[in-house]
Amino acid sequence: MDVDGGGIDLETAEPAADSTGDGAPPEAPTAKKAIAHDWRWVVGGVGRVLIVLGLLVLGFVVYQLWGTGIQEARAQNKLEAQFNDIIATTPAPTTVPTTVTTVAASTPVATVPSTTTLPLSAAPPEKVKEGDPLARIEIPKIGVDKIVVAGVALSDLRKGPGHYPNTALPGQIGNAAIAGHRTTYGAPFFRVDELTAGDEIIVTTVQGTFRYLVTETKIVKPTDFTVLDPTPDATLTLTSCNPRYSSRQRIVVRAKLDTTASPAPLPAPVTTAAPAAPGSTLPGDDTIGGTETVGGGDQAADTALVSGLDSFSAGWFSDSAAWFPTIVWAALAGFIVAGFWFLGRHWKRWAAYLLAVIPFLFVLYFFYENVARLLPPNI
Repeated sequence: MDVDGGGIDLETAEPAADSTGDGAPPEAPTAKKAIAHDWRWVVGGVGRVLIVLGLLVLGFVVYQLWGTGIQEARAQNKLEAQFNDIIATTPAPTTVPTTVTTVAASTPVATVPSTTTLPLSAAPPEKVKEGDPLARIEIPKIGVDKIVVAGVALSDLRKGPGHYPNTALPGQIGNAAIAGHRTTYGAPFFRVDELTAGDEIIVTTVQGTFRYLVTETKIVKPTDFTVLDPTPDATLTLTSCNPRYSSRQRIVVRAKLDTTASPAPLPAPVTTAAPAAPGSTLPGDDTIGGTETVGGGDQAADTALVSGLDSFSAGWFSDSAAWFPTIVWAALAGFIVAGFWFLGRHWKRWAAYLLAVIPFLFVLYFFYENVARLLPPNI
């Protein structure tokens, strides 16, 4: 039927929808649309992974340059207390003053034109265990005030400058050699290149306080063992890596004992040495092992190293004992991230992330510490 003027055929017209919804046919359920991942999603995921890896690498660099200084500072505090106790409990010297007589070549031996009495020197210390405090070294010009430990292994140099075994002790006749980091673990020798002839180096041991004056600074190859050769007089040798942040060379600072302001040096004990492994080098920054020489100037003496442990002989993953703690700390870091991510999905995300920062950084510090043990020592 037609309605005049309306032009609408009521018989064919569709029923109007009920505003209340009554009588309306139920809507067919819609199928869940699958999420399509195009190339942008893949690129975005790769980008996020690279950002995280970059931040972890940056964090490791920060740990190497500054975080290792925290370890060294803790070790130095402990070593200083131990060294002060050793000095306090060391008996005063009971030997008579050493008298040095100078006789002119043209003067009969019976005539003594001048006599100088030097300060007393205490008896030499008993054998010190590797890693224990041995001396205090002060270099006023470059702000160094550190406790020197016995040994030049990586575990020793993490605590501070290390004394080469089988070289003379500071204050003894002979070549007393000390190695130290230049970029990590407190970098005690960071500014050692600024030392020039006449600069003062003060070393305190149980035998007394000895004042050395710098005579020369030179750059040598890591295999130049002559810098550790014995000397006929009381000499101090400092070694470190050169240039900074590199182990390509060694910087060597040589100093002589100022006999007018120091106790009389005692003779160094006679030591023997065993041949070193081929390719050994002098320890410097980020090194392990030690080099000890009984030299005499010839090639055989130059390569006769007591320990045979080259500073750079260790390669990747050489410290197998570091694997287990590295994996444990990595797993713990992953557990923290996953746990707080799950918490953020059911709670305030910003609050969950804020709570995760402190425990994550704590775990990350120890993770980095063990990762460093797996890397070559010169990295």
